[in-house]
Amino acid sequence: MWANFARSKFFTAGNTTTNRIESNWNQVKILLGHKTRIDKTIAGLVQHQIMITQQIGFVIAQHHSTSPKVRKEWERFVNFMADATCERTASSPSQWKIYCGNQTFRCHDVEWTCTCLLYSSHHLPCRHLMHLACEGHGFKLLPAMAIHDRWSTYQTLEVKNELTAAAEMLQPIVQMSKLRLPKVKLPNDTGAEPEQPLYDYRVMLFPSGTKV
Repeated sequence: MWANFARSKFFTAGNTTTNRIESNWNQVKILLGHKTRIDKTIAGLVQHQIMITQQIGFVIAQHHSTSPKVRKEWERFVNFMADATCERTASSPSQWKIYCGNQTFRCHDVEWTCTCLLYSSHHLPCRHLMHLACEGHGFKLLPAMAIHDRWSTYQTLEVKNELTAAAEMLQPIVQMSKLRLPKVKLPNDTGAEPEQPLYDYRVMLFPSGTKV
């Protein structure tokens, strides 16, 4: 997609320059081979998409209950938040300021949001929300509403089932491409090889009136 005016209207997957497109096309050639028919190319791309979909489902099933990022954030909460303090803002009772080291973060105890990079990027419970729940409200456990809907187990299982169904729907396309289609015959075609015309080579070599 080289047209600047159309980049904001269509999905480009980062293919905005000639070098990027050629680089991705080289990866497609490595995956499918240099001399592949159109149907084989489509089948190869679909098969690759099936593998990616199945891999996503496997990762979701593996991390639906645990996450390394949450584990690391819990370790940061235990190790670095002992000296942190929190106070409620005067302008809004739901707004809190968390002072951690030389930084100040703003948390909301109704929406359970934070201005830190972890929550802004992944919407995962950060150590500042953990500190607010523990020190600000005296909770022993993090409230369920602090978990964003995108990390809900029920939502995750629904997405996993949808991905599995999508992979199963793509499988017949790959199987169809492996079948050898019959040769197309014309309506008057009997399938037999056409008869070659018979020529009298004596007439061809010696025209009429010439004695042999």
